[in-house]
Amino acid sequence: MMELPDIAAFVGAWPPFDRIDQEGLLSLCAHVEISYEPVGSRLLEFDATNDQLHMVRKGAVGLYDEDGALVDKRGEGGLFGYPSLLTGRPTQLAVNALEDTLVYHIPGRDISKARAHNADFDRFFLNRLVDRVSTGLQLRANHVLGSKLVKQCMSTPAVSIDINSTIADAAAFMTTRRVSALTVTKMVDQHPALCGIITDRDFRERVVHGGLSGSDPLESVMTQSPWSCGSDEPAYQAQLTMLERGVHHLPVVDADQLVGLITLSDILRAQNSDPIYLTGELRRAANVEDLADIAKKRFDLFVTLVDGGVNSVHVMRVMTAITDATTCRLVQLAHERMGPAPMRYAWICLGSEARREQTGKTDQDNGLVLEREPDESEAGWFAKFAEFVCTGLDWAGFVFCPGDVMAMNAAWRLSVDGWQKHFHHWITEPEPKALMFASIFFDQRCIAGDADLVRSVRSYVFDLAKGNSLFLAHMAGNALEQSPPISFFRQFILEDDGAQHEGLNLKLRGVVPIVSIARLKALEFGIENPETEKRLQLAAKENVNQDDIGDLIDAMDLINRIRNEEQADTIRKGNRPSNLVSPASLSPLTQRHLKAAFSVVRRAQQSLARNYRIG
Repeated sequence: MMELPDIAAFVGAWPPFDRIDQEGLLSLCAHVEISYEPVGSRLLEFDATNDQLHMVRKGAVGLYDEDGALVDKRGEGGLFGYPSLLTGRPTQLAVNALEDTLVYHIPGRDISKARAHNADFDRFFLNRLVDRVSTGLQLRANHVLGSKLVKQCMSTPAVSIDINSTIADAAAFMTTRRVSALTVTKMVDQHPALCGIITDRDFRERVVHGGLSGSDPLESVMTQSPWSCGSDEPAYQAQLTMLERGVHHLPVVDADQLVGLITLSDILRAQNSDPIYLTGELRRAANVEDLADIAKKRFDLFVTLVDGGVNSVHVMRVMTAITDATTCRLVQLAHERMGPAPMRYAWICLGSEARREQTGKTDQDNGLVLEREPDESEAGWFAKFAEFVCTGLDWAGFVFCPGDVMAMNAAWRLSVDGWQKHFHHWITEPEPKALMFASIFFDQRCIAGDADLVRSVRSYVFDLAKGNSLFLAHMAGNALEQSPPISFFRQFILEDDGAQHEGLNLKLRGVVPIVSIARLKALEFGIENPETEKRLQLAAKENVNQDDIGDLIDAMDLINRIRNEEQADTIRKGNRPSNLVSPASLSPLTQRHLKAAFSVVRRAQQSLARNYRIG
């Protein structure tokens, strides 16, 4: 067994631990955990919580993105896990052992103590985050923080003190005003001008540990000529400056006048609508009520994303991720209340959630795949389990499915064998109702539980459907049922929503036909990915006309962008979003583009009809 001095000696030989004295190293390493990881072992999961800093003692590990691509490696002395540890957010990379590996796991609380007492040690980690944050913020310059200015985020007025004050004066003033920082000013041309800043961290490092007394001048402890920003600068740029300079406060200066102070806390509050922050909040929700309140923040996020010009595919993936996170937390809360399940199961999402194509308006579509046929007691457990999760989703604004396609409906809580029998019936006897169910349940994805159960069902389905020309022909006919709302003379055809509103149903008449064509191609070529764009892209590799596929993808992006913009505008006005859009609300240019997109969909349907000899 390794002794503490040996561990401290190894750790202290590598940056940034070489900046810590021997006493500090022994304290830091006192609670280190050691693990042996055989080659192929998973050390960290993607999108998981992490409260440790990990260091490779011997061996090597690989860091992998969500798609399983290797993005980096760490050898002896290499660190991993610090981005999630420092930000408190879920991990963005998975970590596997590339060879037999020995790993030190340092508790996060000990890293926090070391950072608080050693500025150089703290700065090392902040600088390592800069590259990651800089890249992320630049990519998201039109997204969340990037669409906000400093003046929209800062909540802290500049509390100032004159440079002629003493350290004791500043300490008393900070205590009285209950602030963590003071801007220091001096009179220039009869106006106070910024000349420094002092923070609570300065008091810890420079006064307490520096041996200064309260009677010493404030100038001796303040940071002179501090970094600052303007009120009209992007908030993400202020955050980047804080990370680059290792500071938590920036004075806000306009035309040489001090107008405020922005803090890292202000930035984090502004990120309440950040998707990573929001999904993290959902995972930490203590109960269903808190979860529902947090999930409803997604509407503000949706508006922010759309207003920021984020492309429609990304907007829909973000909204779907929020639904997924809400569902996963409800599943966990159900287990906390009910205990473990009586058998293996998989919670599946269906429809737009399975395709990762949710917008500002959505209901819930889900089901359960069970390991085997349940007995009466087991069936009762899963009935209560499903009711808890589905009701929680409804409270969170993911309303009950009007067609009752939910796990709380016993018809959609089935064993693997039961699901396979259903699909066998739908595929071999493709009457209208069977085709309807097939269209719904072919788009499925495992949200929680045992994904192998879902893979068993999916493999069976695709093996049965692929090459079944009769079934595929019926599915092709089904894909032609909803035609684009445009006449022979390229005029819009309006329909009402049953509430005396007329307009274009962009989902039913624009998106659904494209989704149906992509689903048919997936069944035809055995493409198991449920996402419409991915299905079309993979179909293009199967000798399907790539130009036609590209046109369909572009048409779907345009239709969804208009749909998202209209829904965001509706939400902004405090109304419920819908899929109905009035052409009068669209500019002449947008109307022309939309007509062109509908024409692309119509041509694709006509091509489908010819290929399957329909009509």
